[in-house]
Amino acid sequence: MLGIVAIACYIIIQAGLIKDSHNMLLKKGEYAKYDKKNENKSINALAAIYWPLVTIGYFSWSFLGSAWHISWIVWLIAGILFGGISEFIQTLSKDKKEK
Repeated sequence: MLGIVAIACYIIIQAGLIKDSHNMLLKKGEYAKYDKKNENKSINALAAIYWPLVTIGYFSWSFLGSAWHISWIVWLIAGILFGGISEFIQTLSKDKKEK
């Protein structure tokens, strides 16, 4: 059984290496050129402030309230909220560009 698992791992790794080398050569997926035109500076500025504040809030709630069992929910709520805010900002910036 161990031999079969080893052979399967070898095949999977080889296939992944070949696929990644093709993507690298063709500049697809994560190897595609990064386009700075699509970068939204206002979202980056928001993230630079938002996530440290969320971290401070998480640690404050966890340490001061000894709520480690429930305080993880902060990350779930913060991620969903940040996604919504980001989409709202992108929508506003698209509306400005169209006008």
